[in-house]
Amino acid sequence: MSNKIKIYFDDTCPMCTNSVKKIDKFFLKKNSQLIPCSKNKKIISKIKKYNSWIVEKNGVRKYGFDAFIFIISQTSFIWPLKYILNISLFNKIGNVIYSYISSTRSTKL
Repeated sequence: MSNKIKIYFDDTCPMCTNSVKKIDKFFLKKNSQLIPCSKNKKIISKIKKYNSWIVEKNGVRKYGFDAFIFIISQTSFIWPLKYILNISLFNKIGNVIYSYISSTRSTKL
C-alpha cells in the first residue's frame, strides 16, 4: 500500500486547484498524489456531499478542516500545530472558516 497522501480536489475550481498545488509544494513535498475529480463520478459525489476536498491515506478519508489538520500532521516542521487545531474552540473556528470558504468557491461540478 502506498504511503502517499491522495488529495482529490475540484479541478473546475481555480481557487481549489491553486490551493492544493501550494499545499503540495510547501507542506507535503511530493509525498502526495494530486487527483482532479472531474472525471471520477464517485469522487464528485463525495466532494458535492461534503462540499470539500478529500484527503486519503491508507484508505482513510478526511474532509474539510479535518483534512487540513491531517495534512498539517504529515509535515515535518509544523506537525505540532495539529494539537492546537484539534482543541475544540480552534476546531470549531476552523470548521466555520472552511465552510465559509467552500461555500463561496466557484465550481462547475
